[in-house]
Amino acid sequence: MLRRHSFAARDLRHRLSSKKRGRGKIINIVSVGGHVGTPNYAAYGASKAGMLQLTRALGVEWIRHNINVNAVSPGVTLTPRIERETKEHPEFFKPYFERIPARRAAAPEDIANAVSFLASSDADHVVGQVIIVDGGVLALHPGYVWPEQ
Repeated sequence: MLRRHSFAARDLRHRLSSKKRGRGKIINIVSVGGHVGTPNYAAYGASKAGMLQLTRALGVEWIRHNINVNAVSPGVTLTPRIERETKEHPEFFKPYFERIPARRAAAPEDIANAVSFLASSDADHVVGQVIIVDGGVLALHPGYVWPEQ
């Protein structure tokens, strides 16, 4: 899968740089699964970690062609599928949702806002970076236990 992304990205750079349009923005949507190890998800995590590195490498390589490459790394996002699964299997999701410092899963708009920022001129000097949109999960010490509320 990563190989496919790499070839597609190379083709896209040639197309963007040959158009002489001035600037380009590539925003990869990755996953927090690329930042941490998760049992039984080795292939998924490895592919997402590869996309994170591809974002960094292409970011520093392609900025010379006026193409910004960055990524957004969402945590659990309340898409229709996740909403349905949380209703069907609340016991599976409950422990994860309780660990989110923001006390809620991301809304699709949270992810869209990060993408909008990276696509804007406000992010013209942001190169090869990843914005993690997970409500603070990866920032929280893994051993921290929330006090009873």
